[in-house]
Amino acid sequence: MRTKIAVIAATAITLTGLAIPVASATVRSASCGKMSIGQPGNVHVWGEYAGQVEQIYDSCADAVSAHWQWSTQFQNDHAGATVTLRISSPYTVASVTTTGWTSSKNVDTGGLAHGIPTPDAWQASATVAGCSDWAKGSLWWYGGQDWGQQHDSWGCN
Repeated sequence: MRTKIAVIAATAITLTGLAIPVASATVRSASCGKMSIGQPGNVHVWGEYAGQVEQIYDSCADAVSAHWQWSTQFQNDHAGATVTLRISSPYTVASVTTTGWTSSKNVDTGGLAHGIPTPDAWQASATVAGCSDWAKGSLWWYGGQDWGQQHDSWGCN
């Protein structure tokens, strides 16, 4: 019933030509969170799939980070192995590097403000057990597209 009254009142005000001031407000989304960005990179070590690195965008913090997830089989077969994980950009010296172990399923770097480099493009990368071949997710430009392909690592075989 209230909807009908409001519509009738608004119609009546419009038809009479009365100007009603309307307050303006900035509306912010009620939700924010983390999302995967670009294409992930996969790591294979000692002939086995070890896990995957991906770039994460946190819309709450307006930040980018790198995320790693171990393969369950690799975790079981190689307890104590380490991953070195990095978020970086070819357009700035700013980066964050973290080391994690198989005792934790997920490893994350700290975040960096995504607008630091110009152009605003970031890449997540990882290597396992100190291998020289780093897996890389795609180089993601925050204008909305991949600028570089992802690279899978086949190191330490």
